[in-house]
Amino acid sequence: MVSWARRVLHPRPLVALGGPLLSLLLLAGCPETPGPEDDPCPDDSLVNYENFAAPLFLTWCVPCHSSYLPAEDRQDATETVNFDTYAGVIDQLERIYVRAVEAVGEGGSSMPPAGGTSDEERALLSEWIACGAPP
Repeated sequence: MVSWARRVLHPRPLVALGGPLLSLLLLAGCPETPGPEDDPCPDDSLVNYENFAAPLFLTWCVPCHSSYLPAEDRQDATETVNFDTYAGVIDQLERIYVRAVEAVGEGGSSMPPAGGTSDEERALLSEWIACGAPP
């Protein structure tokens, strides 16, 4: 897992261990890698996997990225990239951010390939990741 994904998955425990100063010091030592650094987690965020991410992935990703689909029904989606479980999503968090959120600023989202997700959905996906991808 890359450095930003490690940071994103456990941001709140760092604060609990030593406050904002410790978190800042730990994050400052991380190399520049793709991630939601420009989209910090809002203090009042309620976005989680159950109320946002699971329905989003079910609608836009699982039709091609499901462990239950045979290769011929996956529309060329890599067979090892599956989003039908929380664990499957977490395993691919950086890839999701790069292909479904970050690519938007470069002329269009590469996932889903036919489009479909709104700017609001992509913003909420970025928020969910920035907040540590809570379950």
